Amino acid sequence: KEESHEEEPSDEIEEKYKWDLTEYFKDLNEWDKTFEEIKPQYEKLKTYNGKFGDDKTLKEFLDLEQKLDIITGKLAVYISLKVKEDATVQKYKDRENRLSKYFDDIAPSLAFVTTQLNEISDERLKKLAQNPNFSDYDISLLDIIKGKPHILSEAEEKLLAQVSECIGGAGEVFDMYDSIDVKFDDVKDSNGKTYPLNN
Repeated sequence: KEESHEEEPSDEIEEKYKWDLTEYFKDLNEWDKTFEEIKPQYEKLKTYNGKFGDDKTLKEFLDLEQKLDIITGKLAVYISLKVKEDATVQKYKDRENRLSKYFDDIAPSLAFVTTQLNEISDERLKKLAQNPNFSDYDISLLDIIKGKPHILSEAEEKLLAQVSECIGGAGEVFDMYDSIDVKFDDVKDSNGKTYPLNN
């Protein structure tokens, strides 16, 4: 059975060789606070269901989605790198699992986004891409046109979102096994000094 602990990764590593993640969050308390703060905003995304017909409302949705994507990216990168520092530190694994589960749970209720964006006519998408108010999204709007032949129905998108946790599970199990359980022989440098080898 895998051994877990709450301590920080080994202090044998010099600080200059460690990631400085304070640009993301100063500590786990700030990470926790930010995670809780984005949840009501993701709930707000659901309220845009069926409302993409109005340009102003669509812009509000895209702005909020972009803002949340940036924050969520920071949350994911920070906690992922913390786990990679030492995959046996339970408090990091717990938060990574919590973040993953939250998005697995909420994904089906946001499946409408892809479908309804693709229901916007090509003519309107091109017009929006030329609108200065949508300049941050011009490439994304034009990409919707290119991707239309490959989009699933809303029911299919929802089903895919529901099984995402199962699909990703095997990869997560391998990552944990590869980080913790796979052991390599020690190696020697040109001076005959022995070092432990890991990923």
